[in-house]
Amino acid sequence: MLIIQGLFYSRNQTVLFSVLGVSFYKEGLIYATTLGCRVLVIILTSGFFMVTTSISENATYLELSGLSYKTVYVLMSVCYILPEMMRNMRKIQQAQKVRGTNPQKTLIQKLKSVLPVLIPLVIKTLDQSMARSISLQLRGFDNPNRTVRTSPARVSPVADAAHWSDWIGNFIDWVEDMEEDKRFVIENLTTRYPGTEQPQLRQINAEVHTGQVVGIIGNSHSGKSTLCRVLAGVIPKIVSAEIEGDWHMFGQRVSDNWPVYNAMNGVVLQNPAGQLSGLADTVADEIAFDLINQGMVEGLIQKRVEEVATQMGLIEQLNLRPESLSGGQIQRLAIATAIVANPAVLIMDDPTSQMDPLGRRQFFQWLAQVKETTVFIVTSEIDDLCEVADVVWVLHEGQMVAQGRPGEVFNHLAADWQIPAPTIQQLAQKMDWHLADGRYPVNGADLKEVRYVHN
Repeated sequence: MLIIQGLFYSRNQTVLFSVLGVSFYKEGLIYATTLGCRVLVIILTSGFFMVTTSISENATYLELSGLSYKTVYVLMSVCYILPEMMRNMRKIQQAQKVRGTNPQKTLIQKLKSVLPVLIPLVIKTLDQSMARSISLQLRGFDNPNRTVRTSPARVSPVADAAHWSDWIGNFIDWVEDMEEDKRFVIENLTTRYPGTEQPQLRQINAEVHTGQVVGIIGNSHSGKSTLCRVLAGVIPKIVSAEIEGDWHMFGQRVSDNWPVYNAMNGVVLQNPAGQLSGLADTVADEIAFDLINQGMVEGLIQKRVEEVATQMGLIEQLNLRPESLSGGQIQRLAIATAIVANPAVLIMDDPTSQMDPLGRRQFFQWLAQVKETTVFIVTSEIDDLCEVADVVWVLHEGQMVAQGRPGEVFNHLAADWQIPAPTIQQLAQKMDWHLADGRYPVNGADLKEVRYVHN
């Protein structure tokens, strides 16, 4: 800035000094210095507020100033992207220090530890931002009935009433259809992302009854996450992709009534950190985010948040900042945000990948108790899945190669699917224990039945 203004400022008159025949002017340098100081003051002031003021308080002030909540979110995301990168960098440096790969005793050593991971760090931060934008739409951030503690600028009562009159009418239609048709039906579903030659999903056909737990398994790049995105309506409503075929819920096409369907959905993304709103100061605020977007009153919000936190083992963490949680706790928090609004459909993409063994066991124990909710879960925890799943779908190279009850599917695995058999089944095969119909047991209930067959 000093060089450009010192050379080319339109009001330059007085030469201050020359370097190699190039003259620098007093007026340009003064202007550049003044402008630089103003920019620095703005940056320092913004940094001071970010450090001393919580995200929600900053958001509250901006909304009270008349900015829309979407504009506020964009501003907050930009302001807090650097602190988020710094937190990720500290985690990387601490991990390097623990492993002894970089002592980081001097400034030069610290810089050496930063430079190799700088680009991946930026990519990770941008990826989290993209995931967060998807999550915000799934969590009702654009709901006109928001009672955000920060939002005075509401839609006019007439427009609001008209919107919710249409929404309630559509919802009643869905409920009436649900009484007649309690199924989820996928018909000839093919999905292809832009710029790809081969489809990620090919001719998927399946049918599920409401209240069932559906386990989705397959090796890497088999299409599991893409299928979850389609089931949640993320594709094509948020993420662009070519789709052929249909996906019906209660006899109605999801694509025709996505706002209603989305309100009945709970979704856990593969990246749990990207699911968090970025606008919550505490774990309790993060869980409450969906209920605030739906317009629920404060008293009911607090009660429901405590109920869900108890279910997910987060009651002691309610007053902590979300970013202070461990990876497994963040996954629990992501699940809590998905179930807090009592969804009719729960879609979870690898929800236990960062949990320790105890956390995984507690999660599947909780899942076994879930009633009247249709659950679609992608997981590699085969043993736990066999204990809770009513139906298992197997994906291989974008195709559904098997579907049925766990015992039926795992007794007919193909080698090229690269899916391990459950531990109980492996043990039964070694001991030659089998059920009356010749199948090997795959879960505890089957194993009990084997006892009667062999006694």
